[in-house]
Amino acid sequence: CTHAIHPITTLQIEYSPWTLDIEENSILETAHELGVTIVTYSPLGCGFLTGQYKSIDNFDMTDFWLNYPCFSTENFPKNLDLVCQFEELTKAKGVTSSQLILAQGQNFIPISSMRHLKYLEENVSAANITLSEHELKEIRKAIDSIKIHSM
Repeated sequence: CTHAIHPITTLQIEYSPWTLDIEENSILETAHELGVTIVTYSPLGCGFLTGQYKSIDNFDMTDFWLNYPCFSTENFPKNLDLVCQFEELTKAKGVTSSQLILAQGQNFIPISSMRHLKYLEENVSAANITLSEHELKEIRKAIDSIKIHSM
């Protein structure tokens, strides 16, 4: 094990409600066992999970995102179901979808890109949001109820 030769302190990997690979292939479990910090990129699913995209028509037909399976005309509406479920959960909590997603990762350091100061402030404030066990279970229930078609 590489960790035995030289301890790994951090792992940067994609992880979001629609990219759960690290849960399925034991990376997450192993990282927790070894005390490795997970730095997640694209925790908001390239902005899709924020709810900013409601239709495939939000994209210019030359947009590179349309090359990814998650943004195909077939998969887009299926993935939008998760966004809609998150929006219901955010109303009950009084937070944004971004904040809800970022607040559930206590053991993660998310790398979230944004183009506007207001989104930076919104995302940083997620660190001050506490989710109850019930809320975390509801979020996970929403994630597990949808067959995500991701990157």
